[in-house]
Amino acid sequence: MDGRLTDLDALALTVRNPLSRSYMDEAIKAYRAGSYKAAIVAIWVALTFDIIAKVRELAGQNEPQAITFITAWDTNVQANNIDKLLAMERDLLTKAETDFGFIDSITKRHFERLQADRHLCAHPAFTSDGELFAPEPELVRLYVVEAIRNLLSQRPVQGKTLLALFDSDFRSLSFPTQPVAITRFVRERYLAHARRGAAATLATVLGKAMLRGAPTGWESKVGLLPPALQAVREVDGEAWRDTVVPNLVTLIDTSDDIHLPNSYALLASFSDVHAALPGHALERLAAYLQNLEPSEEDVRAFEAVRLSTFRTLMIEKFIASDEGTQAAVLAKLAAPEFWDSALSIFSQSGSYRSAEFRFERYIAPYQDTALLEQLEQVFEVVGGSSQIYHAAELPFQLADFVGRVGRRAQLTQQNLLALVSMTDASTRNRRAQFRPVFEIFESAGLVAPPFTSAE
Repeated sequence: MDGRLTDLDALALTVRNPLSRSYMDEAIKAYRAGSYKAAIVAIWVALTFDIIAKVRELAGQNEPQAITFITAWDTNVQANNIDKLLAMERDLLTKAETDFGFIDSITKRHFERLQADRHLCAHPAFTSDGELFAPEPELVRLYVVEAIRNLLSQRPVQGKTLLALFDSDFRSLSFPTQPVAITRFVRERYLAHARRGAAATLATVLGKAMLRGAPTGWESKVGLLPPALQAVREVDGEAWRDTVVPNLVTLIDTSDDIHLPNSYALLASFSDVHAALPGHALERLAAYLQNLEPSEEDVRAFEAVRLSTFRTLMIEKFIASDEGTQAAVLAKLAAPEFWDSALSIFSQSGSYRSAEFRFERYIAPYQDTALLEQLEQVFEVVGGSSQIYHAAELPFQLADFVGRVGRRAQLTQQNLLALVSMTDASTRNRRAQFRPVFEIFESAGLVAPPFTSAE
């Protein structure tokens, strides 16, 4: 954004370090007074101070490289070793880029221009026609804006680049697993004060991991990447539109058959990427699904069920698949679109053992997403089949399912009455058999009415 359109006072308030802000306030005052050379010197002082302050902050977090730098800096300060301090200052921008990841290569070039102009301002320097160097006010203002936006307003990234930090966090047990929490975590931890272009870079890396294969250690967590990408779209919509979407479209458009099935999950999560695909890419995606012969070894393409264009086709493919493939699909993607088919297959269980087996394959995968009304549908199916109803493990499987649903949504009296209808459908009181399920409702404060014979 053009620095001339920026409110400098408001921008100065975003500087993290109070001392850095005081130096920048001096630069802004000098700029407004028309002392442009003094302003440039003050900007450079604010910038170098802030880099050292950021490194010092990392040293306090036991970052080895930061500790080494700060130890050398403080030693030279105490010894008043001016030559070594000047040498460290000359190398400061390189350290900020390569060792600590505070700035990128483009920002480093901008700051090198500021550094060169600082030297011209701090020392007598004549132009070719004998005039002293006189910076334009627009240039000074731009230096103020770039120094604050690209460095002073940002926090240090713990001595690692943003990508390295994300990689470390993503592999760890502490990375969130719920979509809303993932988006918030990525937005606040990596992007809230990220340097310009960092969001687009992170998004491209995440998109490539989804579309071209995840790095080692990421394979089991690829399903967590769409909410992380969502954070980028929320933080920097312009970069998302102008850089990330075109990059993702290119990755999809140039995918081979091995990687093309990865596209459907990403497209289902980001409709703007889907809308940006050229016609020939859409034709490839459609033809791949039409010609697909599903197997349980690879069910990635079933993510296409979340795209309205392919929904009917993928439901048909699911129904036509063998039970091993169907189980693999639901284990990976318990999509609402497959629920009716899964419930129907479960209802057709022809023996006690197949009822237990199919419950685990077709119903249990929905335990973390099922709605209360789906709970009642399961009760109806169980009550409608003696082979399912009398399966020995079914009451315990059903209790676990009800308990998981009840932790996400508050069970209701209507749900309990649906269970009662299932157990009291004959003249005999069969509630004892499903005592584990009734106990789940009782723990939620819901007690069944007394049994009444149908006679």
